[in-house]
Amino acid sequence: MKSKTLISLVLAASTLLFIAGCEKDKEVFSIETGNRDYSNPAVYCGMPNSDVFSLSDFYNCATNIYYPVKSKIINFHGKKYEVLSVSPEKITLKEAK
Repeated sequence: MKSKTLISLVLAASTLLFIAGCEKDKEVFSIETGNRDYSNPAVYCGMPNSDVFSLSDFYNCATNIYYPVKSKIINFHGKKYEVLSVSPEKITLKEAK
């Protein structure tokens, strides 16, 4: 009886960890320069110089917003994002809690 309960608890815990891991992966996303994938919250416009990167949205006439490359947290349309990596070709962001 104890072994069945232990196995059930291990399976339940494994399932919860798997679900939590999947949800965590959904928060991280990369956007390549000029990619207009509407599942992303922004269009990555690249780096006009080595100190700045730019994001644009789909809804406000493509208004570019510029951020310093050294930014760790950015605000974009009312949400906070952690900047995990940035290059002229791609940016990787994670929703900040």
